[in-house]
Amino acid sequence: MANNSPASSDQSYCPVCDKSIATPADGVCPDCGVALAAAPSDDTQPLPSGLGCPVCGKPVADDATICDSCGVNLAEARAVVNGASGVASPSSAVATGAMTVTECPICGAPVPLGATHCDGCGIDLSQASAVLGRAATAPGAAAGAADAPNEQCPNCGAPRRTGAAFCRECGEPYPRKIATEGLLSAGEFLSGRYRVERRLGGGGMGAVYLAQDMNLRGKPVAIKAVLNSQDPDLLKAARREAENLLGIDHPNIVTLRDIADKGQIPFIIMDYLEGPDWSDLYERKFAATGEAFTAEEALSMIVGILPAFDYLHHRTPPVVYRDFKPSQVKLVRQAGTQLDRHVLLDLGVAYAYEGQPVEAWGTAGYAPPEIGGVCLQPPSMDLACLCRTLQALMGIDPMKFGYGELPSQSDIPWVPDELYYLLERGTAKDPRRRFQTLDDLRPQLEGVLRLIQGRAGTLPRPAGAFHTPVMSQLFAGGQSRTTGALLALPVPQESDPAADLLTQANEMLLQGKSAEALQQLEAALRVNPQSQDAKLLRTVALAQSGETEAAQRSIAQLSQGVSPNDDWRLAMVAAQVAEDANEPKQAESLYRNIIRMVPGELPPRQKLANLLLSQGRNGEAAAVYEQIVGADPANVEAVLNWADALASLGRTDDSINVLRRVGENAVRYVDAQMRMVDLLLQRSQQNDGAALSMAAEALESLQGRTQGPRYQRLLGDWWFAAYQLGLAGQLAKIDRWPFIDAAPPAMKVIADQARRAYYSYVRTAPTEADLEDVIGRIHFGIKELM
Repeated sequence: MANNSPASSDQSYCPVCDKSIATPADGVCPDCGVALAAAPSDDTQPLPSGLGCPVCGKPVADDATICDSCGVNLAEARAVVNGASGVASPSSAVATGAMTVTECPICGAPVPLGATHCDGCGIDLSQASAVLGRAATAPGAAAGAADAPNEQCPNCGAPRRTGAAFCRECGEPYPRKIATEGLLSAGEFLSGRYRVERRLGGGGMGAVYLAQDMNLRGKPVAIKAVLNSQDPDLLKAARREAENLLGIDHPNIVTLRDIADKGQIPFIIMDYLEGPDWSDLYERKFAATGEAFTAEEALSMIVGILPAFDYLHHRTPPVVYRDFKPSQVKLVRQAGTQLDRHVLLDLGVAYAYEGQPVEAWGTAGYAPPEIGGVCLQPPSMDLACLCRTLQALMGIDPMKFGYGELPSQSDIPWVPDELYYLLERGTAKDPRRRFQTLDDLRPQLEGVLRLIQGRAGTLPRPAGAFHTPVMSQLFAGGQSRTTGALLALPVPQESDPAADLLTQANEMLLQGKSAEALQQLEAALRVNPQSQDAKLLRTVALAQSGETEAAQRSIAQLSQGVSPNDDWRLAMVAAQVAEDANEPKQAESLYRNIIRMVPGELPPRQKLANLLLSQGRNGEAAAVYEQIVGADPANVEAVLNWADALASLGRTDDSINVLRRVGENAVRYVDAQMRMVDLLLQRSQQNDGAALSMAAEALESLQGRTQGPRYQRLLGDWWFAAYQLGLAGQLAKIDRWPFIDAAPPAMKVIADQARRAYYSYVRTAPTEADLEDVIGRIHFGIKELM
């Protein structure tokens, strides 16, 4: 709004940027460049239409409603210049008939007498009055003690700076009244360039406005005050901060175009984006189904906005968004495509984090409880807000269930276990338990999403049509190795001065070279005697070398500073040492706790499944392997063990179907095919010709890949099973024969093929325990003469 105070003889107010200026000789405002009319006297009348546009000064026709030069609405512009705008200032008391209007103590909007909620910002007026220590302002009330700044902080007695919102000594918020210069009105011009069209949302200084950039032919833009504050020092700092953010350029972040001032309040000018925000999407979903987003939908949304935070947090210095919540992201359709992208809105309170306490900004229910007053607000604050937003998208009210107050799992059965564990950590009341960096949080979000998609059968296929093994960022393991027990070792931290030595030691341990690994780790400890990773890997090397007691003593020493229940790295090593010490219950407990701490990781689940399988708990093991393979179809180690668990349960057909998942490019493809042939041969004992046909196809697929003893034994067993089916007169049931086109062959041909394969097996594996059985089949099982 233009300043309507009478001007002195040598001062006037610019009707657009509101600056108090000496009337310049050229009639142009030096701040915004708008053409100025002569300063009106107290009895100035509205300007006649023919005198020109009151904004740009260009001539206009008598009957014109819009200026052809700058596009301003002439009636609105003249009303502003003459102090006769049709929009009442929110700070003024307005009488409408017999209705008396008061003013909201939060946003300054007019409030009808007797109203319980402000139409401008939606605040409960009784709560607002209690929080700010004053009631809504009565019409005509004189500016009294309630609005006058206190000389001292009421909490600690420190001097209070004029307009300050918080005490810089103790962080106590002051009772305050938001200045109305932070409000914009329809038709108003900002910086002589941006014409305000309407309010898009929010209230008071938190409102966002749709405007047109008249320098760009009316291009739509969004405008918002940088901060909801009167503190002049804070506003200056916020303006500097906003200027620093003008260089941000990322497809998942709204582009900031300009900064403009109205009075002392800086406003940011952003691209206006069409599309619903997450709050809109939630309301639509709930209205249509009565339900919140599914776990997959909510996680996909959060993962979709992570690139924006990755960009912000990896700037120098890192930029902290501070006020993330569902209404701060829009789903925007990319021009010329059917693709949507998530875009982060409103960088109004984002700031560059340099490790210094600053006044806190955020939204109750989303911001962590330790954020308030003057405090540190590191990037981890954004991670907490991301997890709280995920909680809200799942239908768990952040205002009702605060940090550390998740409902019990039985009360929210629609939240899968792994997602519950992620929220449990991400929204913990103790900030030390939460995720500290985006590199900590991202793999858990993505991993939990994979687990949920795998269970639902919605895991996206990669562009190359073949899945590749999922590589953990936290654990180095041997899922794709063909020999040796599976290890899951903590990946050394890059910040460790001995990181290169630790990486080499890790690889030695995975190769079973424990003695060489110990030497490497001793060297690492000389470089960095405090290296926790070196001590953990040394413990693994001791256990791998058979020095179980020494490994257990090392775990006890490492646990003096931190409990394995709080440190997944220590817990993973302790669990594997417990396995080596034949303490399966302790190992199982530790593996299950690791899964709670890092729920998106597969290695701890696989270690648990392997432990259950070794104990003969095949049903439990099969259930865990199914989760793993669903999330990581290329994890052949898990596929093979899952098939074994199912076969042990007598579920032969299920086991065969699992093995058929293994692609021919997989490292363990040969193993998978031979296990499948073995199971099919077991099924063929019931005169199942279809099983023999499938086995023949699998044996042919192995040609050129292996000719080892096991293959020769399986080939002999196939022909022997076919011979038995021939004796029963049922050869017609077999519609595929390995390496023979004519089918079915004569019985003598079948007998000769069986003997030939068995003889090859005997020559290549003369010491195998089953040798007597094979010789018996050659001489007594096959009745056809050689």
